[in-house]
Amino acid sequence: MPKEVTDGEIVAQATQALAVMLLHGQHEGISEEAVQRLLGVATKLYAAKRSSGHRVDAFLPDTVTATEVAITASAMLDAVHMELFELDMWNSLGRS
Repeated sequence: MPKEVTDGEIVAQATQALAVMLLHGQHEGISEEAVQRLLGVATKLYAAKRSSGHRVDAFLPDTVTATEVAITASAMLDAVHMELFELDMWNSLGRS
């Protein structure tokens, strides 16, 4: 009987494969649409966890740089037509 694969194992396998590709400079082999899909799903999953009361950090320690976060956050705000001051206002309402 085949072993049942858990969602944690699927995520671990996918993230490990992508990390290896990045390490070897093979990020060009990943389509822009695939990156958009991954970021979209990860964003929705993180928001769902936080909205349901889980106080999970956005990243594991030492896995992304401030520059990588700034690049990604800026692009995410642009994609939803949100200005930085609007994000600040939203955060001041006590939402996280």
